[in-house]
Amino acid sequence: MLIEPEMEPLIGKWCAVKEGSHVLDVGCGTGYFTRLLKRTVPGARLKGLDAEEEFVLRAREEAGKAGLDIEFLAGYAETLPFEENSFDVVVSHTFLTIASDPARVFGEMKRVVRPGGRIASVTPMSFSPHGISVGTYPTECGWGKELMEMTRDLSMAYNKLMPLINFVCGVPPTELPIFFARQGMKNICAYPIGFFFSLSNGAVPMENKRLWLELYEKSEFEKLDTYMKMPEMRELFSEEKAERYRQLIREKCDYYRARPEENAIWEWIGGSTLLVTGDT
Repeated sequence: MLIEPEMEPLIGKWCAVKEGSHVLDVGCGTGYFTRLLKRTVPGARLKGLDAEEEFVLRAREEAGKAGLDIEFLAGYAETLPFEENSFDVVVSHTFLTIASDPARVFGEMKRVVRPGGRIASVTPMSFSPHGISVGTYPTECGWGKELMEMTRDLSMAYNKLMPLINFVCGVPPTELPIFFARQGMKNICAYPIGFFFSLSNGAVPMENKRLWLELYEKSEFEKLDTYMKMPEMRELFSEEKAERYRQLIREKCDYYRARPEENAIWEWIGGSTLLVTGDT
């Protein structure tokens, strides 16, 4: 749901991925972006690399289920296990933002891409609040205001124990184009892509709405349960409030499940995403 399917062919084009291209996805995670590019250009040769073994295993599993021939391997972006000039294109998705040494990582990307090749990076803009609505609810949604207030308090508690800034220690999204320029890249382009998601959006397929509700409920509960095991968290957010939050989440999800064509609630999440490309 991060990128609209209609955008996928354009992304492949902007990244200069063609039939026969040899492409490396650095910091591929579970392979979301790698699979996107393979679907877009089936004849491209894709490799994905990530430092987390569990991510690599999941990426292989997901590619296998989708019938996509992609090679995934474990390795470090700071010391890419490839020879110089090995790839036509090197890409990354939501990685340069979190890289602890982005200049070193980018140097490795430049080393393994051929002369005249392309480096592309998708960077999430959703770390900033632009274009996000916390929700407009009908009066019948008695849970709406309380859930918003409790979500705010919970987010503050999460951020106090594990500040978001710890996860965005790399290149800030708005500085990515100038970062490319300072690394010596040419023909730099920036493309806004991204996706604003709302359960009240008629353009979103119904199956995506149902899947989002399932994953939203599951992820909110798992995250809360994990934090509530910490003594420090219980000082900031009581067990009683935690149980009330779970109840409100259930009420919200049940409300939407009972009204699949709901159009009166406008709660936008996600945000614009930036694709930056440059040539060596």
